[in-house]
Amino acid sequence: MNEIGRVARVPGSEPELSQRVVGNTLVQFVPSALRLVLGISLAAVLSRYLGVEGLGEYALLFTYVAIFNIVFNDWGLGTILVRELSQRPDERRALLASATALQLLVSCASYGLLLATLAVLHYSQGFKSAVMLYGLTLLLGPAQVLALPFQADLRLVRLLAPSALQVVLNFTLSIAVVLLGGPLFALAGASLVAVAVQCVWSGYLGWREAGLALAAFTSAMWRRWWPLVRESWPIGVASTFKMAWQQGPVLVLGAFSLSATGLFNAANRVPQQIVLVPLALNTTTFPLLARWWVSDRVRFARQLDRLVGGSLFVAIPAVIFGIAVAGPFVRLLFGPEFAGASVPFAMLLAAAGLLFPIVFVAEALNAAGYQRLNLVITAALSPLLTALLFVLVPRGGASGAASALLVCYAGYIAALLGAARWRLGPAAPVRALASAGVAAALGGAALMISSPVGPVGAGTVGALVATAAFALAWPPLVNEYIPVLAARRCRAVVTSSPAPGVAGPRE
Repeated sequence: MNEIGRVARVPGSEPELSQRVVGNTLVQFVPSALRLVLGISLAAVLSRYLGVEGLGEYALLFTYVAIFNIVFNDWGLGTILVRELSQRPDERRALLASATALQLLVSCASYGLLLATLAVLHYSQGFKSAVMLYGLTLLLGPAQVLALPFQADLRLVRLLAPSALQVVLNFTLSIAVVLLGGPLFALAGASLVAVAVQCVWSGYLGWREAGLALAAFTSAMWRRWWPLVRESWPIGVASTFKMAWQQGPVLVLGAFSLSATGLFNAANRVPQQIVLVPLALNTTTFPLLARWWVSDRVRFARQLDRLVGGSLFVAIPAVIFGIAVAGPFVRLLFGPEFAGASVPFAMLLAAAGLLFPIVFVAEALNAAGYQRLNLVITAALSPLLTALLFVLVPRGGASGAASALLVCYAGYIAALLGAARWRLGPAAPVRALASAGVAAALGGAALMISSPVGPVGAGTVGALVATAAFALAWPPLVNEYIPVLAARRCRAVVTSSPAPGVAGPRE
């Protein structure tokens, strides 16, 4: 399946492709922006409604289902399907039918395993019932697979309405549960309804767009199982380790203290939303990187460098400012009861900044067919994270869990850069990451030096210093982006000015 028989081309001219890339990315920020605003608002409401321990149980519910969703339900099948759809457009229907049928089988097995594990665990009956209800989202995996061709074709605008509706429904139904004084089970049901509406609607659009018929679907659904499994399993196992990184701290904290779990969940709310930015960008760029790796390596290298550098140019100043105002921000958002979440919030915000390059470099390796390297790196670092959690959590609670994550994400990006340099060669974004390191160091130093002026003032100084340092250290910003913007501005002025001898509009 690594042998490419035909390379897909995005139809249209270069300007049309650029417009599609920009539009495909921007439409993802609509639900992301909604999720950011409504998600933070909902977190502020739930923190006061549930309290510290109740919020910890709420976080544990979604973490428990996420374990089965990532470990058993998502074995990298979506990533490989998008890559193959991008590189083999003439085999689209057979690939889509096989992947959907395979996902249906995996989803049923995953939900059955979830029910089996609940039977032997010593959680409360109310918690188990909530998990069983929200766990039904595992069965929606086939609908999500059917919608993947829109990602491969850079036409995610077709999925904008279902995605936005899911965010609004989840917020509205959850607030209704709070107003009615409903239990955890009702909150789980609210989230289930929102996810189900999105997946069914998106799946229907994908089925209709692909022109699948039931007879053709059943005849083709077995044909590609082995190639799909062979290519996707390394991504699936690597995703399992990544899940352990994301959800493991909550599980370890839950074993020691629900209060610490609640503090960690509150601290992680905003960083979780920030990570949606690189994920949205990657959704658009992954199909292009997959195509360009087999057709235009120079373009592949340029795009990867711009992705990493451009995203970090925005992320690093934002993270520095967020760290400076962590204390007052957390108290304002969640209330005085959650003041202990300030330190883990700052650490998790820094970890979110590291996730920007991690997402892009890891997916670039997947696009180039080196998904096994991601597996090796996550497998090697996971024991370190486990050890750090069990050492630091009993001593530091939520702060200990956040510091363990920060250390391991720093190791992750270092290992990824080495792997990219080895396998991608000149395409590895070394210069962009080096510039980001310089900017972060100088911005952090400026933040500490200016700390006497207060959180907002110090954060502003640190962010400005980081921005200036990045602009000077990263050549594309000075050599390409600024001249291009200036040229566009000049063309706009010339276009809007009346030609010689032609009277302009009268006032």
